[in-house]
Amino acid sequence: MAEVLRATFRESDIVARVGGDEFAVLAIEAADASAERLRARLSRNLRAHNAQARRGYDLTVTAGIATFDPQRPAGVDALMAEADRSLYDLKRLRQQDRPGGA
Repeated sequence: MAEVLRATFRESDIVARVGGDEFAVLAIEAADASAERLRARLSRNLRAHNAQARRGYDLTVTAGIATFDPQRPAGVDALMAEADRSLYDLKRLRQQDRPGGA
């Protein structure tokens, strides 16, 4: 996963592991629209990595997004909570798209 994250984000961005399989990225000077582009690039890079890897499984990612608005400043905890909500909303949508909801 580290290779994929390095290939996706800029050297100036901050990538940190915050839990077993959880990572956080602080994309410096990224606008709202670029956050979606970064999520799409991460998915593309992960698919390419999976295609090249010789494993019996694929790595997957679900990425929640939170953006800092200087007009309405929020602390790190609030931004992480917003990203978590975004992540779980996306996971719920993906489950609904699967047959049987599983």
